[in-house]
Amino acid sequence: MKLRLAIDAYDLRARLFPALVISFPALAFIYAVIPSARGFWGGMSGSILEAAVLFVLMRIGRDRGARLQDKLYGIWGGKPTTIMLRHRDHSLDAHTKERYKQTLARLSGLVFPSEAEELAAPESADELHESAIRALLEQRRRSPDKLVFTENCNYGFVRNLVGLKPIGLATVLLTLAADVFLYLRRAADLKSLGVSALVSLLTGSMLLLMTEGSVRRTANAYAIALLRTCETTRRPSRAAT
Repeated sequence: MKLRLAIDAYDLRARLFPALVISFPALAFIYAVIPSARGFWGGMSGSILEAAVLFVLMRIGRDRGARLQDKLYGIWGGKPTTIMLRHRDHSLDAHTKERYKQTLARLSGLVFPSEAEELAAPESADELHESAIRALLEQRRRSPDKLVFTENCNYGFVRNLVGLKPIGLATVLLTLAADVFLYLRRAADLKSLGVSALVSLLTGSMLLLMTEGSVRRTANAYAIALLRTCETTRRPSRAAT
């Protein structure tokens, strides 16, 4: 099995940045209270260690984010795009939703159910909606949309950060406890301990503000950005069909 080490733009924003946030308290603690870590060799070895830790955290964040996503889909009642295409959902007005469905039907070759048919067989209707969205996603891969990519990265960042939240809060508590211990033992400079504690407190505050509600808001923003591309997706030419 070949290990992929390259990091693309999505990996950077949606996977590496959450891992960096989680690692800030420990990184600040090490560089604040261990003088040798600020030297050349300390910096070199620390950078290599940090890269290894970030690589592991990226994988953990991806897996925990995916599990969180599956859990939230169950709580929400489906994927945001699927929910928004339902007749009974009012996130989009009926006229806009109908325009989107016309484009999706053209891309996928599917026929969307009426409101009565959807109510009679909601699971089948959802499967049809998801299939149509996959056709739209395939279209977007061929002609990428900047806003869709940005919202997808934002969603990935928040989802993975919330997935890593327990690890991050545990790291914050451990580094704060270490700061207090060293302060009581007078084993480190007060200014350095203050910097370490401040970074831990700021990171902890950020993580507490990131909730499942944050994931829902960014997921909805991504869903809306994706559906809006139905307005810009060109009708296939007759010569190509």
